[in-house]
Amino acid sequence: MRLPRKTLYALLLFLLALNLVARYPRTPHELGFDGFVYHGMTVSLIQLGHADWVLTPLSYFGLYPLSHPSGSFFFLADLSQLSGTSVEGAILLFDMALVALSLLSGFLLSMEIRRDEGLALLVAAMFSLSPRLVSSLLWEVPTRTLFSALVPLLIWLLLRLHRTRDKRSLAFVVIVLAVMMSAHRLTVLMAAVFIAFILTEIVIVGVRTLRIRYASLVLRPQFRRTANLAVLIGFFALSISLITVGGILGSYGTGRAGFGSGVLFELSNLGVSLARSAGFLIPVVPLGVVAVYRQRLKDFKEPFLLMILLVLLPTLTLRQYTGYYIVAVTAPFIGLGIWAIVEKTRRRTTKLAVIAAALAVTVGSANYVLAFDLQAQPFMDNESYVHGLYVLWNTRGTVIGNDGTMASEIYLVSGHPYLPVGGATTPFQSPELLIFGFVNSSSLSIVQIPVSDLTLESDSPFLLQGVQAEFDWATLLDHLPQTAPGRIWVTYNPQYLAENKAAEGGYFAYGRTYPSAFIANVHATSYKTFDSGGQALWYIGGLG
Repeated sequence: MRLPRKTLYALLLFLLALNLVARYPRTPHELGFDGFVYHGMTVSLIQLGHADWVLTPLSYFGLYPLSHPSGSFFFLADLSQLSGTSVEGAILLFDMALVALSLLSGFLLSMEIRRDEGLALLVAAMFSLSPRLVSSLLWEVPTRTLFSALVPLLIWLLLRLHRTRDKRSLAFVVIVLAVMMSAHRLTVLMAAVFIAFILTEIVIVGVRTLRIRYASLVLRPQFRRTANLAVLIGFFALSISLITVGGILGSYGTGRAGFGSGVLFELSNLGVSLARSAGFLIPVVPLGVVAVYRQRLKDFKEPFLLMILLVLLPTLTLRQYTGYYIVAVTAPFIGLGIWAIVEKTRRRTTKLAVIAAALAVTVGSANYVLAFDLQAQPFMDNESYVHGLYVLWNTRGTVIGNDGTMASEIYLVSGHPYLPVGGATTPFQSPELLIFGFVNSSSLSIVQIPVSDLTLESDSPFLLQGVQAEFDWATLLDHLPQTAPGRIWVTYNPQYLAENKAAEGGYFAYGRTYPSAFIANVHATSYKTFDSGGQALWYIGGLG
């Protein structure tokens, strides 16, 4: 369906407006588990004028100990200063910009697949309004989501590179990869896309060779129909075998929304996981596969898309991270599957009804998943915000929190050092150790990890030895102040205890509540300097 330019622009603006409305903030402040830590790191970057955690060029990409991919932080800091807004306001602006980028990147990819503006608008809507992108760009520091928004752009550049053989396209591929690497370590999974690119080239060369050597057989209509059917059946058979026999289902043995037992339970969990990321139209993907394969005058694009889908299937075992890259692959297939239905209908009103229904289901699934996520995902509430303001203006020294999420919320407002570093995830090591001066960058013991020991879960090819901040935090809270190791008091200089009263005198870690001899002693011997009802701040200076 070719559209006039003004109509096209109007529909793109409509989709952009729909995207922004779908992401209208539902909370008083920003969201995110890790996002609170990233906000604090951005504040540190603005205040200091440099990133303490960038020890080597690899640190910028999160490939060195005590670092994190920092592209989003630098961009966010620049945006905050250039716009004259707070970091919290700049996060909203950054999210809005990525909404537009995701919409345009999905549109460009679809136009490269087929010169059809109607289809391109549909694919752009399926991608930009997918539950994963709506939820992650609601009001949160975009790290993984910046990576997600660039995946369609990378695939588009590879398709364009193959079509034009233009060196400029290759240069843009390198640039986009560099930005993706600076956004999140998931970029390593884009190796699968390049593998698919190479495998597709090999397949096409093989098919051309067969056509030349066995032209009389290959060009027969009956042979071509039989071969096409066999290849399509083989594609689905290989996909099903990878899911069932390849160990993918084993990764989905647990879940809250699954039903049945055994294989049925695992399949339902897989379906729910994919629908939570790509939307309730995920069952349309097989129809899109058929539509792609049955397309006439096929060249490199169609087998490349199918190869990407096939190569990425084994990565579904990662489960937690799949939604951030799989939506870029499923959106074109969902769009093509729906478009195949549209092209089969004759009446214009029926065509419009199918498109409207698809758009409604996509928006509905995004809102449904968003409502579910908001129940589990923390946001900065007014209580923590006021607590952070008190810490900012009335305290000095390190704040020990009994809840990592609350502690990171206080940090993003106050900028004061805190434990446990890393917020809700309470990692052993975090860039904040360098920001707060808890470790000396010149005395770090860093060794290279053997290549054979590296996995997809590895954050870096290097290992920092002798730094266990999480263990130190837990050790402090498990002991009385008088019996806690003196090394911890000297290293972290704790002056205040920030208490989430929901822990009832204990501390939260990994979804569990642990008793704390330290907090019990603080309640009996120390002064409370702040109390908001659900949170309290105790002065513990001098206890060590």
